[in-house]
Amino acid sequence: MQGAMYHVAIERPESEGPVSSIKACLLPSSTSANIVIHFSATGEPFAIDYSVSPVPQDEIYHVTNMGSYPAHNASMVLKSSRMAPLPELQIPPPLTPEGEPVAPIPEKSFVQKYWIYMVVVLGALLMGKEGSRST
Repeated sequence: MQGAMYHVAIERPESEGPVSSIKACLLPSSTSANIVIHFSATGEPFAIDYSVSPVPQDEIYHVTNMGSYPAHNASMVLKSSRMAPLPELQIPPPLTPEGEPVAPIPEKSFVQKYWIYMVVVLGALLMGKEGSRST
């Protein structure tokens, strides 16, 4: 059983169908199986996923009974294809009457933004100095 593979496939009359494989040594210790069949938009199966659980963490497979396999809790899921999300389009930039993009307004410098606060602080400092000279 070392290196042997267990294959699950969908049979098609015209060509070879999709195949899923697992290591055969996983079958004797497994208690459940899961099969997922993926369908295209036209309704044709294009992929199959087969998995069993539990899977040993230590990668060491203990085979005790080669003759029969335990009963599985099996589940099958049929999945149809979905449309991919459409791309999100951005709003085009505004255009001038000549057809060129409108230039953004240049950002003001620090002094242009906060000149009034600087004047207030400077005025308070100057008034504070004058008040200390009169005494």
